[in-house]
Amino acid sequence: MSKHVADSRRVGYLAERLKEDALTESEQAELQDIIRNQPEARKYLVELLYLSVELRDVVSHWTDQDFNIKSNVIYGWFTKSAIAGLAAVIALTFFLWRPWGGEPSSPVSVADGIMTEEQLDAEGVAVVSRLSGVHWGEGTTLSIPRVENGSPLGAGVMEILKGLVQIDFYSGATVIIEGPAKMVIESADQGRLIYGNLWAHVPPPARGFKILTEAFDVVDLGTEIGVSVNRDGEGEVHVLDGEVEVFSNVDGEQQDKLLQTGEGVEVNKDGVQKSITARADDFAVAARLSGEAQGRFQQWKDSQQLWREDPGVIVSYDFDGGSAWDSTVKNMSTSALPDTEGAVVGCKRVEGRWPGKQALEFRNSSNRVRLNVPGEYKDITLSCWLRLDAVDSPEISLFHPETKQDRYLHWTLVNVKPGIVHLHFSETTKAKGGKAERNHYHSTWNLLSKKHGVALGEWMHLASVYDSEKKQVRHYQNGKNIGVSEIKDPRPLGIGNADIGNWPYHAWAKGTKWEVRNLNGAIDEFMIAKRVLEPDEIEAIWKVGRP
Repeated sequence: MSKHVADSRRVGYLAERLKEDALTESEQAELQDIIRNQPEARKYLVELLYLSVELRDVVSHWTDQDFNIKSNVIYGWFTKSAIAGLAAVIALTFFLWRPWGGEPSSPVSVADGIMTEEQLDAEGVAVVSRLSGVHWGEGTTLSIPRVENGSPLGAGVMEILKGLVQIDFYSGATVIIEGPAKMVIESADQGRLIYGNLWAHVPPPARGFKILTEAFDVVDLGTEIGVSVNRDGEGEVHVLDGEVEVFSNVDGEQQDKLLQTGEGVEVNKDGVQKSITARADDFAVAARLSGEAQGRFQQWKDSQQLWREDPGVIVSYDFDGGSAWDSTVKNMSTSALPDTEGAVVGCKRVEGRWPGKQALEFRNSSNRVRLNVPGEYKDITLSCWLRLDAVDSPEISLFHPETKQDRYLHWTLVNVKPGIVHLHFSETTKAKGGKAERNHYHSTWNLLSKKHGVALGEWMHLASVYDSEKKQVRHYQNGKNIGVSEIKDPRPLGIGNADIGNWPYHAWAKGTKWEVRNLNGAIDEFMIAKRVLEPDEIEAIWKVGRP
């Protein structure tokens, strides 16, 4: 066992003994030595006490001079007689920690719940990567107003009445929680399971990830494990692959057990451990999530067929079913005009939103899909599923027709500044021999805001609607209206020759910041409709298409 793991384990043990008012004189001396002489261990002790859900509301109201706690109050796990000693120790720790770590950051308030975007940037510890049939309990006190795929999380309590949630911790560990369950997300490398079942995968970079419970603690040494805890605090640990260490306390004596693949342990509420055989079938939640993803994939296919048969849809690319050498994209619309297939230039076929679903990946300034859409349209809707991997230029082309034409439109992303990207639509009329007149319709919604739950490398749905009757351009992200602009002079729109994921290069831009506009990411669905798609239709595209 490494010294780091042993030190962390000992600090955790002493913290629990402190909470229980059970420290012996020698343990008190050991704790004082940690506080005074061991910076790393001291920092970990502060985290254990400061981030404890039961303690957080108490500490958040303390000032530098105010560490007195009324003796008639009991907080969380702490007995009356433990409060004074606990306050003194934390006060000392609080002061001693400051010279090494600066001012302690404000705790994430479980009571207040919602964090600002800036707090999420600074204090986020994990992200929700999958949800399936989740019903949230009243005990949930997460740091965002709405939990969905891609939602970043700060510290907080997650209570699930039913369903499955996959959480990717910033340390690299992945945890799937199955309801009914209650878990406290404490840090990027630690969670506390109050009750319920969870499955965890801990790759090498996340070794040391901890799962704490009332009766025992688990330190994962790079494994796949299952952990279950009932409402009485009794639990089991099942090692499906790799190894873990399990620690518990029996009558003041610490017990630890190293478990390897196929082994398990049962721990009663008093900390007594009993060896068992691991039951992999009890923790097949990852396979169930995969199966449910396949079910959603089939639902999307069924929905896609309906859209293809919509007479208003003139281009429908799903980028699916082609070989690595296939250089064309078939227009799947039943109302497709002749010769509206797409020509793939340099793009690579990769996995899309679901296992088995293809997408096109755009990586450099030559990559694009070239197409031609003849005609003019008084209304138009553009829709795509996009994975934006990087923002490399001031403007990124989603769909960009040739500018030598008399009529053309632009559908782009605008890189306002690092971390802020807006959706933009414009249309241009160029009278023969005259000056081009261009109108811009811009959304100021940040597509990459953590508050909105979308980040680089994650799939999002984007749509823009040109509505001549209502004289509006409406923008959407993930089914939500993110901006409305007024059309002063509605006029028919043309497309003609155009690029998806790039723009037709022009000599005037050479050497300027506008020269490179290619997408760095992937698209696995692209649609053009010659009619207005209503808000409920766009929301349905997003809901059915969510991976």
